[in-house]
Amino acid sequence: MKEIIKLRVKILKEMNEYIFNEIGDEDIIDYWLLYGMPDDSEDDDFLMVAEDEKSWIDVVKAFAGCLKMNGEM
Repeated sequence: MKEIIKLRVKILKEMNEYIFNEIGDEDIIDYWLLYGMPDDSEDDDFLMVAEDEKSWIDVVKAFAGCLKMNGEM
């Protein structure tokens, strides 16, 4: 696996954890589940997003949207 893909998987997992464990707002979590990572994402889900450029960008944008909704941007 390419290093960039490994890094993306790590970042995706950290973003997912941040939304659920640090923000924890139900509306923001709903937004994340709709536009970011699906509920109960597994390693294969993270890998699939990391490998697809469009999916990767969409999820990063969704994370930024969550941060904005939470007043962090």
